[in-house]
Amino acid sequence: MDQKPEHLNVMFSPEYAVPVFGYAVPPLALVILFVNFLMVWILLKRHMRSPANTLLICIAISDTLAIVLPVIPFVYFYTFGFYEDFIPFAWCRVFFNLVHVFPLLCNMASLWSTVALAFMRCFSVWRPLHAKSTITLTRTYITIIGIYILSALVYTPAMFEYTYIPLSSPSLMDPNTTIISCHLQQTRSHLSESFCNFHTWIQIIFTSLLPWFLITFPDFGLLYKLKKTEKERKTLTDESFDQKDDSKGKDLLSKTKLVTGRRMTSWMIFVVVSMIWLVEIPFAVSFTLYQSHTNGDVMRNHLGSSVVFILLIKYISYPVMFLIYCFMSQKFRKTFSEIVFCSSRGKYSPESSTKTYKDLSSDLRKKQRSNLASVSSEC
Repeated sequence: MDQKPEHLNVMFSPEYAVPVFGYAVPPLALVILFVNFLMVWILLKRHMRSPANTLLICIAISDTLAIVLPVIPFVYFYTFGFYEDFIPFAWCRVFFNLVHVFPLLCNMASLWSTVALAFMRCFSVWRPLHAKSTITLTRTYITIIGIYILSALVYTPAMFEYTYIPLSSPSLMDPNTTIISCHLQQTRSHLSESFCNFHTWIQIIFTSLLPWFLITFPDFGLLYKLKKTEKERKTLTDESFDQKDDSKGKDLLSKTKLVTGRRMTSWMIFVVVSMIWLVEIPFAVSFTLYQSHTNGDVMRNHLGSSVVFILLIKYISYPVMFLIYCFMSQKFRKTFSEIVFCSSRGKYSPESSTKTYKDLSSDLRKKQRSNLASVSSEC
């Protein structure tokens, strides 16, 4: 068998890969790194801790790693222009793992975390009395650990797909220089057609087909419940305006605010899930078609120009989820404004949020009594 050194242009056409991977993705990765770091920092605040926010942290970290890890070889090859030459031997394993293995592993973890988030919110909406006792932080941590273990099991065989054979060859950029490149040879396990097909379809099912089939049910369940909650909110609002008794009116108003808050949270999860769902559909289709036609030999098959732009759209969608969460969560907006604008006025605290109307009235009466006492002492 004739052994030839590997070249990047076999996979990505430089016409589109250089402007996208070399100049658009690196600054985008810095933006995503900053935005998601700020998001995780806010969600880790004591009063922000919850099972849903813990899953959002997992999604943010997975999405950040999915773009930051491949940026390292992208900068070296496409920004600095070394894509014109053969892949150096030192970069062969690094490039394959950072571009083809770890981003897909992180993407799978992000997808399954989104599925868990959608089912969690759907259960909270349909079974609100059992939500707190069933959905706990401990069970959320176990779910996240299970998701990463499953992702690692699916993509660990891909790390050992090739053995890297060093080859000396004249450089394409400077023919007078000899470069030590590599030839990728599939291992014995991946040369077996039965194992290769089995592992390929395991990746397709667990990375594309199964998560998006499962996420359909809670997404439509949330949509149905949101419409029902909207009718309930309108009914409570009309009753609160018609109510003559002040105490009953206040109870209805507080109940209306509670329903509105739950509705906004549900809308937030529904929009986030739907947005990710729509963005991931082209990626899932292209990933399925590509994996099914390459038989696992991803380094010697052309990915096509469409995959480059699909990856770019996918990368752009990562920080959008943060903006949606920021604008749709009142607690998040308060904490965000306190951190960004360094404002201590109106700072959120669990103690201040639990203070009732009666507590405020008693504080006001105490202050009036102290003022009267000081006036009488002066007299």
